[in-house]
Amino acid sequence: MAARSVILWLGDELMKSTRPASDLVSYGYDGVQTDSRIWNIQTQAWENLLPGTNTDTVAPGSSTFGPEVRARAALLATIPTGFVDHIKYCVTDSTLTYADLRRNPDGTSAAGTLRPCWYPLARDTTAYSGMLAQVKAAAAAAAGAGDTLVIKHVVISLFLAEIFLGVGWRSYGARMLDLINTLRVDLDALTDVAIGTFYNASTGGPLEVTVVAPHAEFSSAYSELQKGTITNMRSQIEAIVSPLFRITVQSTNTLTCTDGLHLDTASLITLGNALPAKFLPPAAINDTGLEVAEVFAILGDSIFDGSGIPPHPTFLTGAQPGVKIWARDTQTWENAQVGANNLVSYFPNAGLLSVDVPFGNHLRNHFGKDIYISKVTQIGSHAAPYPERSVYAIGPLQDSYTFDWHPATTNGLCDLSLSWLTRGAESLRAQSKAPRLNTIAICLGSNDLILPFGLNDHLEVVPSIKQLVRRYIDHAQTLGMVRADQPVKVILAVPTSRIGSPTAPWADGKTVVLRAEFQAWADENLDVRLVDLDPFGTNDGLHLNTQGTIDCALAMFQAWGASPTSPTTVQPLFVRTKDDLLKALRLSQVPDTNDAKFQIDEAIRNARVNFFTALGASLVNATKAKPFSTQPSTADEIARALASSVEVKMVRAELLRVMPVMFMDGANTVQSWNQEAAFREGSYLQTKSELTRLENEIREGLTMLLSGEIGASQIATLYPDAFFNPGDSLFSGEVI
Repeated sequence: MAARSVILWLGDELMKSTRPASDLVSYGYDGVQTDSRIWNIQTQAWENLLPGTNTDTVAPGSSTFGPEVRARAALLATIPTGFVDHIKYCVTDSTLTYADLRRNPDGTSAAGTLRPCWYPLARDTTAYSGMLAQVKAAAAAAAGAGDTLVIKHVVISLFLAEIFLGVGWRSYGARMLDLINTLRVDLDALTDVAIGTFYNASTGGPLEVTVVAPHAEFSSAYSELQKGTITNMRSQIEAIVSPLFRITVQSTNTLTCTDGLHLDTASLITLGNALPAKFLPPAAINDTGLEVAEVFAILGDSIFDGSGIPPHPTFLTGAQPGVKIWARDTQTWENAQVGANNLVSYFPNAGLLSVDVPFGNHLRNHFGKDIYISKVTQIGSHAAPYPERSVYAIGPLQDSYTFDWHPATTNGLCDLSLSWLTRGAESLRAQSKAPRLNTIAICLGSNDLILPFGLNDHLEVVPSIKQLVRRYIDHAQTLGMVRADQPVKVILAVPTSRIGSPTAPWADGKTVVLRAEFQAWADENLDVRLVDLDPFGTNDGLHLNTQGTIDCALAMFQAWGASPTSPTTVQPLFVRTKDDLLKALRLSQVPDTNDAKFQIDEAIRNARVNFFTALGASLVNATKAKPFSTQPSTADEIARALASSVEVKMVRAELLRVMPVMFMDGANTVQSWNQEAAFREGSYLQTKSELTRLENEIREGLTMLLSGEIGASQIATLYPDAFFNPGDSLFSGEVI
């Protein structure tokens, strides 16, 4: 029994085509294909593919052809021998999303029948059921000849009814996914039908599917509503694309039409030549010798989408050379331009300034070459997963499937952003550039506070964003976009403290908690940088005005440029936050511009070195992973508290050696700090005694940590055998 490699073509009249086979004469593709067969629905037989004779298998007597006429030729390089067989079922006026709409928008129908429907769960599924019946018939005929059909790929082009009827498009992505999943189950259950791939017969997993992206020329012939519908449907399809689930999308951006809708002959040939690339494994990534293209992802809600009302400064108007943005409408890299391609949520582009344009200018000037921004933003979007509660009707990207950023949400904004990142990377490699993900900038959390979903929704924001970042970086790694020597930076816009009464009283108290969660994340990860939205000007207390947008972009650039190893960002190992450490030392008010900050950071850095030297990296990391508690009671909590206390003492001892001298030698603003109790000038004997005490306590603490013999009874304040004058302070170490 032989196996027949089959491509299954499904859809509406775009796939069926309206172009006559006679058009192929000038291209030399009009003859019979002896290495490609097609199931002829009219004759109920397998026949050699002959354009114009059996390529329109639904409409009797039609002489049209589709992209199938070039599929075999495009596969010859990788599959030089054997047949490639086709089953094609394309129905004019068919729909995926609205089965009950009759042929005329006013509800009348000359034919008296419902519109043919592909949705397998609909009341009337004439298109889907008709296709499945023909697959069964084709399989039976092949079995009669001793063969088994192996369906190796499915191509779906189905969207015309949704665009021009203007109904059902909000559920387009979800229903397409339902169609694919149901089709996989039904085909796998058929007798004499198997599932495979063109490039690896042993590869398991689900049937591979390519969806042709919705297409229509953006001409004056079509309304803004139709254009917005197309954009939305494209986004929904791109959101379900996943290598894991073997769903790919075929772009139609370069194709042209005879009437703004139906593809012309040249485009049908182009599509037929391009689609087989989706049937084969991706080419191995080799960026050796290529110029590195720095990619910056900007993700979030309306604050990052853009809200700066004109007029804008002259330097921000017009195309920005060297600031490339992945344009929503063309799905290509374009020079960023306010009012043309900088917004994602609004259609048509509303002329509002967004942070990506000035932020990109700073980056371009820094690198001295083109930089690339992959931006996906959606007004009203939220971090935590609430898809059932997010159905809105403003903006063409807004529907129940495009509001949720949580990575576990199917057909959500995370999936959409990964799809755009993938396509952007592919485009850069086609330009002989090596794409590298430099930074992810995220603005989320405000809508989680403003929209009254649940009592504790604010507690899910940071965990959700952490998962989003992890998913994004993991995906970038599969695309070869992550450097081993350069961790991906994360810039987080912290929701403003203004969220709460009177407009959102349910957020009272929660905003403070959420802002603290952002800070805690940054404290524990040097690659995470914060940009507080509080200082920037707004239109309404939330959305940035033009100057606020410019200021925020500058703050983002400054946060991006701050080195994780610079003295200003040195963090303690075990003390919960640097602020806590400074408070324990009574140095929380030292100005950032003061040289004392450098000395403090040097002391913290030396303490880190001392810990790693004394304990070793494994024990340091294990202790750092233990839970922090203000009232330690368990062995793990006591160990973390002891390490925190020892760290405070290490820093105190280091500063005690240098601070008095430094303060006496410094300017007046520095000398004032010498009056702090911890570092007030004292006698040589007093300073020596205090250092001795601290060193003994540090030694005892390190010994306990190293031995692992830590219990509540063993935690005590240790005093050195040193003489203290009456009135001297013991400066007992404070547990943080």
